[in-house]
Amino acid sequence: MRDKGKDVVFQFICALSECGKMFCICRRCYRGHRYCSDACRSISRRRQVDAARRRYCQSIDNKREQRDRQRRRRLRRAKRTVTDHGSPARRNAPTSGSRDYIKRRPAIQSVVIVVRKPGKEPVSCVQRCVICGRAAASVNPFHAVRRYHT
Repeated sequence: MRDKGKDVVFQFICALSECGKMFCICRRCYRGHRYCSDACRSISRRRQVDAARRRYCQSIDNKREQRDRQRRRRLRRAKRTVTDHGSPARRNAPTSGSRDYIKRRPAIQSVVIVVRKPGKEPVSCVQRCVICGRAAASVNPFHAVRRYHT
């Protein structure tokens, strides 16, 4: 049985172009990781989805399908019938012009983009797996990564 700290970790560089951070993963945790953190992975995934959406929208057939889908949706919405009557209007109900918009808080949606600069983190002699934190006795920087191209 191996002693603690005797595992070998593999060294990688984050695939997100803005990050470029070097990170290590042990053999037990490695499942084809290309990114150093969940933040980098989600940023990259968002970009991949946006690029796929743009490519999809460029095709003439897909533009026609989108047009037809919207047309069908508008027809469905036009066929809706009212089955109940609304509530009677209150006499002293405020109008939309008299609402106090200052007290309302707008919904804030923000995206946090993490940008890391290489070389700004403290250097440690002991390399650790970014997933489980297992310490390693040695680092294999020449780990062969299989890339399957479709």
